[in-house]
Amino acid sequence: MAKTNLGSLFQTAVFLGKTSGERLGADMIRSLLLSLTGTILVVVAYSNIWNYARNVADGPVSSEIQIQEHRYKGVRDSLVQLGYFRGNLDFMTNRDLLATPTMNEEDGARWAQAQYVMVPWILLHDNRSVSKREAKDPSPFVIGDFWDQPPLQVPAGLVKVYESGDGLMLFQRNTLQ
Repeated sequence: MAKTNLGSLFQTAVFLGKTSGERLGADMIRSLLLSLTGTILVVVAYSNIWNYARNVADGPVSSEIQIQEHRYKGVRDSLVQLGYFRGNLDFMTNRDLLATPTMNEEDGARWAQAQYVMVPWILLHDNRSVSKREAKDPSPFVIGDFWDQPPLQVPAGLVKVYESGDGLMLFQRNTLQ
């Protein structure tokens, strides 16, 4: 029986030795796999960022909102240079110059898009905002979105401050009149 106990003890020692060695090998493999997985994730993330910057950030303007943001950048910059950081802005189209009673569908869409890209300013058409809020006093500045054709002349009482070249103009009300 003593031999069996010694043999059993020897087998247990060999088994423990293999288990700790196998455990050491498994820990190394696990550590290598975790490092490799982390490295792959970092490489993929940097690749995605690089592809985004290359393809999207400097790519062509595609959506209507992006087009309007690009169009209105000069208007926003001009207002900031003039010290008008927020407040009401009157909005007009060719229909307003021709005294047509209502905006057409395209005018309404451009007014809503302009309001979206011109935050924090509030665009008013006929003294009313896109959200139907009424304003009592006229704004010191007027945006003219003459997308269909340029106006024949500058509206009376307004001084042109900015022109984009694609039908978008910023006017300041003449305070002398």
